[in-house]
Amino acid sequence: MHRFTDLVDKCTAFTLEAVGEANERTMDALRTSGATLLVKRLQMVQVQKAILTVGMFSLFKAILQDGLSCRYGFREATDILDRE
Repeated sequence: MHRFTDLVDKCTAFTLEAVGEANERTMDALRTSGATLLVKRLQMVQVQKAILTVGMFSLFKAILQDGLSCRYGFREATDILDRE
């Protein structure tokens, strides 16, 4: 089994590439047509980016909480950095 962090990196890169390609294709198509389908597709791309961002943030928060054995990972990480 691959390391979890490697899988997260590859998954994130894959998703961002796919979303970026969809965004680019849609923007190209919108240059010649203002079809509702294209506008909706562009909205879906934006929502997908938000979902990825929130998911990655939540995942990182969970990893911090687990790694630091605490309930508030960001607060604990800030405290550790302040002590250094």
